[in-house]
Amino acid sequence: MKNYKTFDECYFSVENRTEYLDDIIDYVKNNRNDLGKYKNYIFCPECKIAELSYVHQTSQRRAFLRRKPSSHHSQNCSYNFEYSSSEFSKQYYEELNSNQIQDKMNSAMRVLFKNEDGLDRKNSIVNNTNNEENPFILKIENNGNQIKKSLRRKNLGKYLDKEEIEGQLHLFYGEVKLSTSTRDFEKENNKYQIYFLNIYCLNKKGEWTKRTSIYRGTINDNIIKDKIYKIVAVGTMDFSKGFPKLELSNKYAILIREK
Repeated sequence: MKNYKTFDECYFSVENRTEYLDDIIDYVKNNRNDLGKYKNYIFCPECKIAELSYVHQTSQRRAFLRRKPSSHHSQNCSYNFEYSSSEFSKQYYEELNSNQIQDKMNSAMRVLFKNEDGLDRKNSIVNNTNNEENPFILKIENNGNQIKKSLRRKNLGKYLDKEEIEGQLHLFYGEVKLSTSTRDFEKENNKYQIYFLNIYCLNKKGEWTKRTSIYRGTINDNIIKDKIYKIVAVGTMDFSKGFPKLELSNKYAILIREK
């Protein structure tokens, strides 16, 4: 098992924006397997300080990005910490009320969907001075000691590798279209409906395709057809029935907003 963190996206300093691994892979394939314009200009997407390297695809694994051993993250960058387990996350959210959880989701959305115009390293969440906590770090007090864990992140619009993400806690996010579906349910002679939130992402052909769904219980999300939404949700992806189902870490660990 690899003992290093990999990245689905990076900060591309030449063009002052976020670049996604899928797009870099396509560029390298079309550029005679050469990293070209990205060489020495790709950094951690969070702190924008640690320099990344591109590891080429082989017959046994997909290409990926990782931190150069000679480079380091900023002190408060979540990539400095071990990834959170589902058990750690469950304990973390049990110690927060619903409003506090939504505050965390709001903070994550502000960071992940920030306007990239004029973005620079000073504007990184881990380098700013506005005292907003890093939303990708989960902290629990244990006998006077503070334990910190990092949230993995995954853009729902990018490649979902079952081997990589199944059962692993992530903060999933993306610009999506949504729909709801229902199922009749009966318990102790009481009939009611349970709801599912269906998530659609734009593929490379420009088509909106169903990517995953979330069990919402009795919560009926107020969704407008054909609207584009921003979504953040913390949970695990279950592939046991073939189609991936996103299981929330906590029923409040999701935030949806119109784009």
